[in-house]
Amino acid sequence: MAAAAAPEMKLLTIRNTLAVAILVVDAAGMASWIRSHSLLQQAVEKEFHKAGFADAAVSKPRFKKNKAIFEGIKLDQDGFSTIEALTITIDKKSLFTGTPIEEAVISGLIINADIRKSFYPDISGWEEPDIFYFPSFKKLSLNNARLEFMTDAGSIVLDGNAQMTGKFTGERSILLTLKGSQQQMTIDSRWNIRLKAGAPWSASAEIDEMKLDLRNLRIARASGWLAMDGKKNAFPAIDGQLAAGQIKIGADAVLSDVNITSNSTPEGSHIIMQGYPAAGEKMRLTADLKSTEKGIAVAAEIEALSIQEIVSFISDLQAGLRETNDEMDFFTELLITPGNIKRLQKEVDKLRYDTLSLIMTGTLHDLSGKIVAKREKNGIVQKNVVSLDPGE
Repeated sequence: MAAAAAPEMKLLTIRNTLAVAILVVDAAGMASWIRSHSLLQQAVEKEFHKAGFADAAVSKPRFKKNKAIFEGIKLDQDGFSTIEALTITIDKKSLFTGTPIEEAVISGLIINADIRKSFYPDISGWEEPDIFYFPSFKKLSLNNARLEFMTDAGSIVLDGNAQMTGKFTGERSILLTLKGSQQQMTIDSRWNIRLKAGAPWSASAEIDEMKLDLRNLRIARASGWLAMDGKKNAFPAIDGQLAAGQIKIGADAVLSDVNITSNSTPEGSHIIMQGYPAAGEKMRLTADLKSTEKGIAVAAEIEALSIQEIVSFISDLQAGLRETNDEMDFFTELLITPGNIKRLQKEVDKLRYDTLSLIMTGTLHDLSGKIVAKREKNGIVQKNVVSLDPGE
């Protein structure tokens, strides 16, 4: 009996040893699994903190093959800026070696920004914005993002998708599409942004379609482009062009077939504009605005067939600008008052002309003007000048 029992005892001992070994291995695996969850959660949360979302809260992920999925991420304490889901493709070795995560996909991002006090957006939960922050992902995709801007005219919503690719420590390329389809703004644009740590950055945009319908500004049938080059913590150089079928300022100042080109650098800006006021049949506006030490220098001309057309457009434009901002009282110095208008009309009635032009020069808050009556005779353009200043 003893001899027969020995093999059974030996087999039982082997089984018990294997069972204990399996339990040890399972416990170690469970500990590693729990630790990987914790490390991954901490790593992702740290990425959001480095990106400027100091209050971002990330829940534990669920795993699907080699993907970890984080859901219901809050980027601020109040939950105004959120992410529906973050899916990352991982190599488990990266959890312990610190190498970059292979790929991340952000789905359903909602960002709330307030631009009522400043054009620079105040983003909910974003405390230290830094465009040179490079996420520790080799590839980052943004799907179905929504940007909600609070403005004085109400909420403006833009929907976007983006992809960031490039070397982890080198240059990154971002391809971004932004679209909006609201009453206040309709836009369809594509952006290409290139970033490199410690080096200048650049961005370009193509705007295929844009419509703006705000309280005191309406832009219809617009398209254009932008090109930007900059350095960290410095205002970028911006070149751009906008063509619009119509721009309306205030209730009645309307320009058709508008073309605007702009060049801005840290040292100053230069804008050239041309359009056709609706106050007269053959009116044309050209303007050249350039920043100087004394203010914004203006050289502008409004061409029309009569004094009434010029005065009507200037009055409508001034009213529209005042509705936007009380400080936009640019035309007071021109002395376009009822009494002065009568004087100008009498002076112009003495002249024979084909067209009249209001020429404005000076700075925005210190403009001077004159009326130039033009007449073409025998191929020669004759000009007569009437000053807007009665004392001249």
